[in-house]
Amino acid sequence: MAFAQQVKPSQVTQLLPNEVVTEQQSIVVVKKLLAIAVSAITYLRGIFPGKAYGTKYVEDQQVMILTGGRNCPGAGQIIDWMQGCFDAIQKKFLRTVIMSIYTDPENPQKVTEYYQFKIQYTSNGAQMDFESNNNQKLSTTACGNTKKASILLVRKLYTLMQNLGPLPENVCLNMKLTYYDDVTPQDYQPPGFREADGDVLEFEQEPVKLTMGEVATPFHCVKFDMATEKHRLEQVEESISVEEKWVMKIQEGGVLTESYVSKEDEEVDNKNTEVDTDGPEEKQVNCPEKAEDVTEEAKVNTKPAKAVKDKPVSQYNILSSQESAGDSAVKKKKRKFSEPKDRF
Repeated sequence: MAFAQQVKPSQVTQLLPNEVVTEQQSIVVVKKLLAIAVSAITYLRGIFPGKAYGTKYVEDQQVMILTGGRNCPGAGQIIDWMQGCFDAIQKKFLRTVIMSIYTDPENPQKVTEYYQFKIQYTSNGAQMDFESNNNQKLSTTACGNTKKASILLVRKLYTLMQNLGPLPENVCLNMKLTYYDDVTPQDYQPPGFREADGDVLEFEQEPVKLTMGEVATPFHCVKFDMATEKHRLEQVEESISVEEKWVMKIQEGGVLTESYVSKEDEEVDNKNTEVDTDGPEEKQVNCPEKAEDVTEEAKVNTKPAKAVKDKPVSQYNILSSQESAGDSAVKKKKRKFSEPKDRF
């Protein structure tokens, strides 16, 4: 979809502030970034018609924001989901938001694309702080200027969405939320959400994980990544044999595991196997900082996956700065997670 790139910032109302001083201002920025991302995804992936959106700006970048309306009730439903997320963010309960796109209304666990937002809270206030690809902690100071980082993340998102191959004609949306066990009441559910039925998302074609980046304030650091079927990033589509399925499992404590297993493996009993892998193929999306360069093709650095032995399984853990790799193995209280009461 086409969208304007150049405007005079003085002539429009900016969606994000120039600076963040208080924790409440920071929370508002996080909510707006989530709204910008979800709106951009649904707009540029063709989920809703243009009439469901209003126009806002992040610096000189035009962005489309979901506004809903009587003529597009589905958009209003997504806005309701966002309000539920905002409630959990305000209460400092929310850990992860996973928005998935699938094609079979009867099988929402079989996805074709998903987007993930990861959140952490610290004793000094709400902060999103994550493991980097080499397991080094990212601090808020390393994330740079809030506004500059926000602009760059938005441009990366729009650049990527414009370069991805199309989705199937008819798709559905779902959203899953995970929380922090130690602060979230066991009976808590955000408005419009209920306890989720399952904890598995499956890709039937090979996925590629893309790391978009992060945005920091004095109180938050937001990280965003996604995964889509590999053929959407390839110049020439190839016939992909569906002899294996790729699975993402939401485990206790917000730990996600990602694996792929062959159909033959599914038919045999579970047994211990040797694994030699760093995980699924992962790519870092790069984007020029100047707005006039945004229409260029997204540059992607590929980290090839190692060969695997026997039944191949790759796993990555989402850990907070309050956890270490050893902490993930300790005894944890089982925590339910949420999905919308009404699916889109």
